[in-house]
Amino acid sequence: HLPRDAQPSPNKLDAQLAALPFTPCGPTQPLSLGFVPPRGHAHGPLAEFVAGGHEMIKLQFEQRLLPGSVVRERVDKLAQKMEQETGRKAGAKRRRELKDEALLDLLPQAFTRQTSMRVWIAPALELLVIDSTSTARLDAALSALTKAVSGLAPQPLQTAECPGACMRAWLLDGVAPQGFGIGRDAELRSADVAAATVRYTRHGLEGPDVQQHLTAGKQVRKLALNWKDRLDFVLTDTLQL
Repeated sequence: HLPRDAQPSPNKLDAQLAALPFTPCGPTQPLSLGFVPPRGHAHGPLAEFVAGGHEMIKLQFEQRLLPGSVVRERVDKLAQKMEQETGRKAGAKRRRELKDEALLDLLPQAFTRQTSMRVWIAPALELLVIDSTSTARLDAALSALTKAVSGLAPQPLQTAECPGACMRAWLLDGVAPQGFGIGRDAELRSADVAAATVRYTRHGLEGPDVQQHLTAGKQVRKLALNWKDRLDFVLTDTLQL
């Protein structure tokens, strides 16, 4: 949720994003991120405004790929060398220091991988949407946005009703909201400590077994839906698509 009084100024947004441009990783830098033109055009605007006042932003990531097994092997070699030279085994604290040394040695040789993430701001709807379901990437995107755009204050999205409870009611009744249809995938989970989980894939959800699980108290974690027979998606109880 992006309240009207916490939205970026359209006249300042591009210049604000330019304060945090994407630059590739340095030799010993494990991760780099910054803003790039949404359409990929060199020297294009970093904030693109489309019909209806919607704002499109793109965040670029570059990460050095360094497998944990390679780091451990280098640490073992450094620890073995230290033991031969000093006659003492490396303790936990010393191994952590050796790991830092190993990373500094190995990072410049590591391959890099670039990925990107789209951000959509819908001012009239008071929404900020991030194209990722990774918690780490979401946190990184929000940190970058709030760092670059002063006054930006996104808030957790609150709904009038619990999404999981709504999806459970749709399955129990066999009826989705107007314009939507129920698909053939779902994940049901019990609310107790055992967290018993049942997953349906390409399976009709109108059968008695689904009803049994729901009446026994299982909650809907994920449900496949379609919109006007034009769009298929899976909705989660945390409102991820």
